[in-house]
Amino acid sequence: MANAAPNQEKPNSPDVPNPPQLLDQNNYPGVCYWHKEDWIKYTQHELDQAPPRLSFLTNKDGIPVTESQIRMFMSAAKQAWNKLYCLQLNPRL
Repeated sequence: MANAAPNQEKPNSPDVPNPPQLLDQNNYPGVCYWHKEDWIKYTQHELDQAPPRLSFLTNKDGIPVTESQIRMFMSAAKQAWNKLYCLQLNPRL
């Protein structure tokens, strides 16, 4: 199978969809920190202490996500990366 196309070598490979189109800031007026500079300004001038972990992630009302939600996000991401690794689709250095 040395001459097979890359997608034929691994028949169980998941289909990787095209990336989504960029979001338009005007369609999301409730997003508090659209640009990195906004987040930096907030953390430097409006907080007396270091911001909580991943506090730039908020719900639709601008309220930071909870630690349990962060754990769910991280678990889902870890499962996805592990699946890619098991299928030998992980990035190579």
